[in-house]
Amino acid sequence: MTWQTDVNGDDAVNTAIAQPPLFFQKLKGAYLRSSGAWVFGLENDSYYVPVGFGIGKVVKSGRSVFNIFFESQFTILHDGQGYPAFQILAGPNLQLLSK
Repeated sequence: MTWQTDVNGDDAVNTAIAQPPLFFQKLKGAYLRSSGAWVFGLENDSYYVPVGFGIGKVVKSGRSVFNIFFESQFTILHDGQGYPAFQILAGPNLQLLSK
């Protein structure tokens, strides 16, 4: 959970963000995931709540660990303008292990 506000005193930014990640590990490094960030605009009483459905795979190769994932997110609750109805997240992560 994070809270963001401005420091110049006009309260133009006053936002709370919650990101309840869910991961379900399967065999051999595969997993299911949901990592939608729920955004609440406290200044203008706006909000959007996405729910994600994704898959990922973790693979170790030598001294490196690769994590590749894909997740689609659908906004199930919203009030306000400018919020996405659908998002796609994808990416690789690389970890280099020490000796």
